[in-house]
Amino acid sequence: MATLNPFQQYSQSENTVTNNVLLMLSNLYEINPKYYEEYIKGLIEDSELYEVIPAFKQQIGNRGDGIIDGHIQIKASKIIIETKLKGLEWITKLIKYSKSFDPNEYKL
Repeated sequence: MATLNPFQQYSQSENTVTNNVLLMLSNLYEINPKYYEEYIKGLIEDSELYEVIPAFKQQIGNRGDGIIDGHIQIKASKIIIETKLKGLEWITKLIKYSKSFDPNEYKL
């Protein structure tokens, strides 16, 4: 994983804001993944769908095809950040970027 730089290194203020947001979220996750998860859930409406922490379960029914002894699930998700400090003139860019989502991912 790429390392985020904690020191100012960008000439454009949008890049500085984006770096600082990524650094904050990365540090929050490093401190405690649950803190990160709760912060992100506070930003979205349907927070029940977003999970970071794996779910560990035993004896899970498999749609009539038997019982799975052990099951670990981490739901796929992707967050795209596009920083614009003035206006929404770049909304088409966000729409274009949204095409990078996998159909099975939680999209934010």
